[in-house]
Amino acid sequence: MYRLHLNENLFVSEKFIKKVVLEAAKEVDVRLYPEFYGKRLALKIAEKYGLEEENILIYGGLEPFLHVFASYFFNKNVVIVEPTFEFYSKVFRSSGVRIKSALLTTPSFSLDSEKVLDIAKKSSAILLASPNNPTGNQFRKNQVLNIIENFDGLIIVDEAYAEYGRYSLIKNILEYENLIILRTFSKAWGLAGIRIGYIASSQKIINIFKEYSSPVSFSSLSLEIAIKILSYEDKIMSWIREMKETKKWFIERLREIDVLYPYPSDANFVLVKVLNMNSKKLVEKLYKRGFIVKDVSYMPLCKNHIRITVPPKDIGEKLIEAMKTSLDKTLV
Repeated sequence: MYRLHLNENLFVSEKFIKKVVLEAAKEVDVRLYPEFYGKRLALKIAEKYGLEEENILIYGGLEPFLHVFASYFFNKNVVIVEPTFEFYSKVFRSSGVRIKSALLTTPSFSLDSEKVLDIAKKSSAILLASPNNPTGNQFRKNQVLNIIENFDGLIIVDEAYAEYGRYSLIKNILEYENLIILRTFSKAWGLAGIRIGYIASSQKIINIFKEYSSPVSFSSLSLEIAIKILSYEDKIMSWIREMKETKKWFIERLREIDVLYPYPSDANFVLVKVLNMNSKKLVEKLYKRGFIVKDVSYMPLCKNHIRITVPPKDIGEKLIEAMKTSLDKTLV
C-alpha cells in the first residue's frame, strides 16, 4: 500500500534516516530525562538562521504547542485562515478558544490581507499556514507582511513546508515582536516518526510560552536525532531539489487526465480538483488499487478535491495508471 495522504517525505533515503538514528542512539542515555527545553538543538537552529537561542522553543511536534497556545487564548477570539490543516480548529474548539474563519479567495486560494484584517478586528491572534495545507500554495510575501504590520495581536505562521517554498519569514521575528513561526522536522527533514518541531519568536513571546510549556515534551532520542540531521543539510536539500523536479513532472502527468485539475504547489503535495466525478469514489477506487490519497472535500472551498503527496517517479507512474483505470473511460 502506497501512503500518499500524509505529506511525508518519500524522497529522503530510509537507509540514510536509519543511519542518522543509529548515530544518535549511540550518544543517548535513555535512562536520563531529556535536556530541558532542548537547549543544544535550540542553539543549532538559532545559529542556522542567525538568531539567538532565546528565540527558539523546542516542542515534541506541533500538537503540544497548539495545546499551550489554546490554553493561553482560552475564551478569546482567534482567526484561522482557511481551508487549512484541520487540527488547529480541533484543538482550539476543544480548549475553549473562539474561532473566526477567514476564507481564502478562489479560484487560486490567494490570501486577501485586508479581508483577514477586517475579520480579525477584536481578535487576539491570527493563524495561517504558508505554504498552506491542503492548497499547497505559499501566499504572496507582501500580503502576509501586511497582516503582521497592521495587526496588534499575535500572528502565527505555520511554516511546516517552508523548505519547499520560495521564502521563509523566520528571520523576520527579529523585526516583528508579534510574529511566531512554527517549524517541524516531520516534512522536508524526513523525521515524521520522531515528533519534534519548534517555534521561533521574540524573546518576550518565547518566555511567555515557556511558562505554559513542559520543558521535556520530546524524548532525548528525538532531540539527538534532530541535532544530528542538521549536519546533513546538503543531503536533505538534494532530496528537496529532486522532489521539486518530480513534482513538475507529476503535475504535467495529472494534467493529461481531462477530469483532473492539479493546482500549482509550493509544497511536497498537490491539491487536485476532480471534475465530473465524486472525489470520495475516486479515493475509494484508488485505495482498492493500493494507493491512499486524502479526500479534502469536507474542508471549506474544497468540494470534490483530493490531496496527493508527491511520489517518486516510479510510484507516480503507477498512480497515474491507477487513476486512469479508476476514472470512467469516457471521461479520461
